[in-house]
Amino acid sequence: MTRSLGPVLLAVLTVACASQVAKPVQSPRPTPTATGPVAERTCPRQPQTPFDWVAWCDETFQVQLARPASWSLDPSDPHRFITAGTFLLVSARGSGPGPQPSGLKPPTLTFLCSLAANHVLKPFGTNPPIQMLLIQGHEGCLIMAVDQQRNMAELVVRFPTPRLSYEFLTVDTDVLTMRQVIPTIRFTDESWLTWAQLDRMHPVLQQSDGLAPLAPDPGAPDRLSFCAPGAIRSSTDGGVSWSDVSVQAAVAASLATDYPIVALGPNPQPFSSPVCDQGIVDPGHQSVAYASFDVVRRGQVPPPFSRTAYQTLDGGRHWQTVPVPAGSTMADFGGFAVVGPTVEAIFYRSDIRAFTLSPTQIWIVEKTTDGGLHWTTGNQTCPSVGPCATWSPARWANCAGGVIAAQWVQYSQNHGATWAIPLLPDVVHHCLPAHLVTTSTGRLLFLDGSRQASPLISDDGGQTWELIPLPELQPPSGFEGTNYYGYPGLMMLPNGSLLAFTDHPQLLEPGGKSWCAVRIPELPPIGDFYGQSGNPYIVGDGLWWIDHQYEVTAVARPIPISDLSCQMRRTQT
Repeated sequence: MTRSLGPVLLAVLTVACASQVAKPVQSPRPTPTATGPVAERTCPRQPQTPFDWVAWCDETFQVQLARPASWSLDPSDPHRFITAGTFLLVSARGSGPGPQPSGLKPPTLTFLCSLAANHVLKPFGTNPPIQMLLIQGHEGCLIMAVDQQRNMAELVVRFPTPRLSYEFLTVDTDVLTMRQVIPTIRFTDESWLTWAQLDRMHPVLQQSDGLAPLAPDPGAPDRLSFCAPGAIRSSTDGGVSWSDVSVQAAVAASLATDYPIVALGPNPQPFSSPVCDQGIVDPGHQSVAYASFDVVRRGQVPPPFSRTAYQTLDGGRHWQTVPVPAGSTMADFGGFAVVGPTVEAIFYRSDIRAFTLSPTQIWIVEKTTDGGLHWTTGNQTCPSVGPCATWSPARWANCAGGVIAAQWVQYSQNHGATWAIPLLPDVVHHCLPAHLVTTSTGRLLFLDGSRQASPLISDDGGQTWELIPLPELQPPSGFEGTNYYGYPGLMMLPNGSLLAFTDHPQLLEPGGKSWCAVRIPELPPIGDFYGQSGNPYIVGDGLWWIDHQYEVTAVARPIPISDLSCQMRRTQT
C-alpha cells in the first residue's frame, strides 16, 4: 500500500480558451497540527536561483528549492504555487503515518516511479521515459510527458530520513519549469557540497559548445585555426606565424548545388569573401582543410538558413562537398570534430527534425583518417581522455537574430556504440559559451556561462550530475542591490581556477570562498566577448579570442594564463 500526503499527479486535460491545461486530482491528506512547522519560511541558506526566481523553503519536508517569483501560493495548499496554465507542487509519498499492514515492506523507488509512469489516466502519455538521477546523493527518478499537450513532469526522490513517515519527496510541475527547479533542490538537514570543499583539480580537456570559431586541435594545442574573410587562417606553432587556406573556390563550387553559400541579409547573394562557420586543418595533412558555411536553398528567402560541409585536398585551390551519407542531405550538416588523427563529419538524419532522447537515432557520423580521401560511416568517437562524454552536433542558428539552437551533453557507457542524454545538464543555446570539462581526477564539469546556474559535476561519466554552489560574483553595473545572478563566460583555467566576466573579469581560485577582480590590461571591452567570435577560449596555457573576425585584418590574440592576477579580493560576507 502506498500513501500520499499530497495529490498524486493525475493530469486531467481540459480545453479552455483553445489551450490545454493540466490539473491535479485532489485526494485527502493529513493536515499538520497547529504546533507543527510552518510550510514556508526564510531559507537558512539561500540557494542560488535563476533571475526572477526566489528561494522557497518548506519546513514540513525539510527541503528548499527555487520557484518563479511571480507564481502565487495556492490559498488551499501551502505546498503548491500556481500560475496561468501550470503549477509547482511539493509533496511526499510512501508508507505514511499510522499502522502498517503486517508483512508489508515500504515501497521502493522503482515501484513508485513505475506506478506514476503507468497510471491508468496516463498523465504523462503512453510509456513515458523514466530517468534515474541523484539529488544531493539520494536516488530519484524523473517522469516527463512525451507530448506537448500534457507537458507535465514528476520528480520522486528518497528523503535522507522520512518526513511524517513518508520516504519520498515528490515535485510536480511542467517540463520546462522542472528542468530549472531540479538543480536548486536541497535537503536542509544535510550539508551541501560547495566549490570550497572540492578536491583540487585541473582540466585535461575542455570541449566548447557550438562551432567554436577558434578551433584548437585537442591533441596538439600549438595547432590552431579560425575562419577569416575568404580564408581559414591556421598556425602550427601556437600562433607565432599564420598561413591562409583560401575558401573562395568553395563559393564557386556551391553555385553548382541547390544550396549556394550566401551572405546573411534580406536578399542573400553569393558571398565574395565568405566567412565560414567552422574551419579546421586535417591533423595529419597540412594541405587538407574542412569548412562549413551558411547556405540557403536556391529560390528560397531566408530564414531559415542551413549549413553545408566542404573539403579541400590541395590547399584551397579546389573545394568539394563532403560526401553526404545515406539518410541525410547536404543541408543537414551538424559540425566537424577532431579526435586524434580522425576527423568526423556529423550529419543530422533528414527524416528526424524533433528532439529525442535517443541520440543515435538523430544523426549519422562519417569519419576519415586519410585526409578526406575516403569517408566511412561509424560511431561517434569518444574523447581521447577521460569519460566518454561530449557535445551533440549543432544546428544552424542566427545568433544575432536570437534564433535559439539547441545542443546538449551526451555520454556513452560502451565506448561510443550507443549514446544517451542525461536529465542534466539541460539543453543549451550554443550561440553562447558553454564548456564540458574533463578534469585530472576523472570528474566532469559542466560550465554554462550563458545561463543563471552554478557548475554541475558528474562522477559517473556524465550519467548523473549535481549542482555545486559558487560564491556570488560582484554584480555588473546597473544590477547593484538586485537579485542578479549568473556567471557570464564561465570557464576553467589550467590551474583549476574559474574565470567569469561581468563588466570586469573575476577569478575564483581552487578552494576559494570569494571572487577577486582580475587585471587583464590587453583585454578588449568585455561587451565584445558576447558575440560568437568574441568569446574567449582556453587553448594550452593561453586565453585566446578573435579580433575583427569579419574583417580582412582578423587575428587571434592570446593572453598568457600566468598574467591573470587578482587586483583586489572581494570580502565575502
